[in-house]
Amino acid sequence: MANTNTANHLSPGAPSSNTVFEYIGKTALTVTGGFTGRRYRFNRPGDLQSIDPRDISSVINIPVIKQR
Repeated sequence: MANTNTANHLSPGAPSSNTVFEYIGKTALTVTGGFTGRRYRFNRPGDLQSIDPRDISSVINIPVIKQR
């Protein structure tokens, strides 16, 4: 079964200070966190996701995702 965890639910031991990212692309996008394996779903332009600090390196260099 696919991992359906979202950034709104931190796993035990996870840092509590997440960083918000905004999607500026044209279509939907799902990014998988490299550390937690969590899936972050951006459904449309302007969608915001709170990213676990341990996963930031997985999204920081994606051109259509900007840190807020």
